[in-house]
Amino acid sequence: MEIVIWLVLWGFVGFCAAKARGWNAAIGFVAGAMLGPLALLLYAVSSVTRKPAAEPMKVCGQCAEHVKAEAKVCRYCGATFKW
Repeated sequence: MEIVIWLVLWGFVGFCAAKARGWNAAIGFVAGAMLGPLALLLYAVSSVTRKPAAEPMKVCGQCAEHVKAEAKVCRYCGATFKW
């Protein structure tokens, strides 16, 4: 019974750590339960976080490539945007 309590405790630590980093919380729970205190150490020294959301894009009317929404000139074909 004691081992189940430790598994749940370390699973919860892994869950919280994964959720704080933007990772999959279910995988964090399983990893925390499997690795125990090592999971907490790995979280502390890890600097990997989820990528920020992609920038808004628009499509060039000349070449159909995706460019940033703020662009005034297409970086692929040089077409000028009027909007």
